[in-house]
Amino acid sequence: MNSISTPNSLQRNQAVSMLRAMALLCILYHHSIIMYHGWPPFNWECSQLKSFPFEGVVSSSFRQFGLCTFTFLSGFVLFYQTTKKKTYFHFLFNKIVRLMIPCAFYAIMYKLIFPTMMFDSSPVNGTHLWYIPMIFACILVVSVQVYRPHLWWISVGLYLISVKMQIFISHRTLWEFVNYFPVFYLGYLLNAFINKGISFWQSITNPKTNLFEIFAFCCMVLLIPAFSKVVHRVYINGEAISVSLLICFMYIILSKLLMRSSNYHTTFVYRIIDKIDKNSFAIYLLHQFVINTCLLTLHSFLASINILLGSTIVFIICLSVSWILSESYEFIKSKIVITFNTNNTK
Repeated sequence: MNSISTPNSLQRNQAVSMLRAMALLCILYHHSIIMYHGWPPFNWECSQLKSFPFEGVVSSSFRQFGLCTFTFLSGFVLFYQTTKKKTYFHFLFNKIVRLMIPCAFYAIMYKLIFPTMMFDSSPVNGTHLWYIPMIFACILVVSVQVYRPHLWWISVGLYLISVKMQIFISHRTLWEFVNYFPVFYLGYLLNAFINKGISFWQSITNPKTNLFEIFAFCCMVLLIPAFSKVVHRVYINGEAISVSLLICFMYIILSKLLMRSSNYHTTFVYRIIDKIDKNSFAIYLLHQFVINTCLLTLHSFLASINILLGSTIVFIICLSVSWILSESYEFIKSKIVITFNTNNTK
């Protein structure tokens, strides 16, 4: 099965790149706004900050769209990753190296550089890094079903156990997993339906792309937290699923539009989006370090101007510096690899 070489794979990959870049920009701008409102913990010298209309709506909308899109697309691309010829343990090992080791490194660095700019003295759950172990948990649960389809009940059982556990255990990774796992799973299912790739779901559903079935699945998942009487979590879970359904339609519309644009991949906009997308993980890891540095060095200036202007300035600095650092790292790494390979061939 070679699902990546399907006729419209180029347009689908471009649509994924566009959505992922949009998600990253939304998260960066959200963090640039909420630096004025308690994240990261910082004592502003000026209490008369100049707000702008619908500031809270803009910030929360950017946050939810950004997080849901990242989560949805992580599930979506997982289908491609698991169709490669890798063993289950090889796949998990790669994910640990790719996600958890960088998370641990940046958590240590955050703790050393910004020891007071986190919640609950936790450099992971108390910072932007909370998202990494949460998405790893989503991958861990779904990959069980992917590599062992007859053990699909384990994935369902793990999620139901998590729903119950988060009532008694207050841990951010756990309750964020309960919130966003349906979104991750929805992204995975959409790609599986498109590629007709999961025998278990083919046996109980129409193998064609069917948004009604996906919507029905989301409604059923939404009822699980409802039965657990977690009222606040039900609201968040429902909001996340609503946004993810919007992402489904955005993805399909973008794919259709890109199919009609044969020269999109040669445009300047595409090159910028592609660069942001390829560096999205590194930019995400680095961006809060840049925001914190701006807070410590420019707080007097930022407190004297309108929040809209201040957050926009920080957003531009944050994106630019994180991007440059990421590109510099990749450039140095490639040079080292080339030098090493050259020396070995002599």
